[in-house]
Amino acid sequence: MELRKFTHLTHYQTLRILEDAFKEKGDLSVKGTRGSLGPDVIHHIRTATGELLENKIGYDNKEGRITQQDLEKAKRDKKKFELDHFIIVSRNLPKRGCASQFYAEKEGIHILHPDIVAPVVSIMRQASIEISRQSGSMLDQQTKEAKIFDLVRSREFNRDIEAICEIHQKISNLLKKDRKHHETSWKEEEKIQKHLMDTYVPVRSSIDAIIHPEPAIDNQNNLEPKDGTDSIKKDGNGL
Repeated sequence: MELRKFTHLTHYQTLRILEDAFKEKGDLSVKGTRGSLGPDVIHHIRTATGELLENKIGYDNKEGRITQQDLEKAKRDKKKFELDHFIIVSRNLPKRGCASQFYAEKEGIHILHPDIVAPVVSIMRQASIEISRQSGSMLDQQTKEAKIFDLVRSREFNRDIEAICEIHQKISNLLKKDRKHHETSWKEEEKIQKHLMDTYVPVRSSIDAIIHPEPAIDNQNNLEPKDGTDSIKKDGNGL
């Protein structure tokens, strides 16, 4: 599964990430109406039997620094829309209290770098299906929330998240190293190209001189006027 990468986050780009990862599973991701209250995207989960669960995941996109107001909005939306999880997708994770540049959890709200949205949501999605399968219609909202809370706080969940973050950290480091290597190669190539041009110019000039030699100048002929004036003076017939 190859996921697209985006420099700037929008509702549509988060939708595209989810569609790339879960469309074949039948999940339904709905973009919020522009300018309206509520999550930017709501992700509905579908089981292997084709059943669309009541379990949902909400998403907000954040370009700049994540503020307390962003967290408060996420908590309100999570409660109002009865969402299992709420995720703020951002490339600018809080530096304080975060062990990773890819994942953080603040006040029950997940903050994910877009590069790990798909693998982390895949874990949440499968857990929601399992919780629904275990308890069925007898599961009340309070019990479901307790199970989801236990999942998020579980050692297994956090170990899986750490493993995902570690892999993406290695990928990030490799890309940085590769980019630095290419930048060095490009600079070296520019130097070689410049040296080639500096060598080419005099060689070209030498070739031009051989192919198009300048005509020789006869100084003696140039000193003799063509109208015969000096001859007249020598004969004594001049004025």
